[in-house]
Amino acid sequence: VDWTKRFDMDVWYVENRSVLLDLRILIKTVQVVLKRDGISKEGHATMTRFTGSEPIRYERQKAA
Repeated sequence: VDWTKRFDMDVWYVENRSVLLDLRILIKTVQVVLKRDGISKEGHATMTRFTGSEPIRYERQKAA
């Protein structure tokens, strides 16, 4: 997952956080670690180095 997608997922998490979501994340994390699937990017220790990106403006959706 590239850095832009990671930031998008972070924003989504903050807007949708809950105990049930945290439990789902923990279970999925344990599964990925045990399978050792997708935990590193080929040719890198973990993933590509973050070198910055264009600023992205997030606008909060107003409740109807």
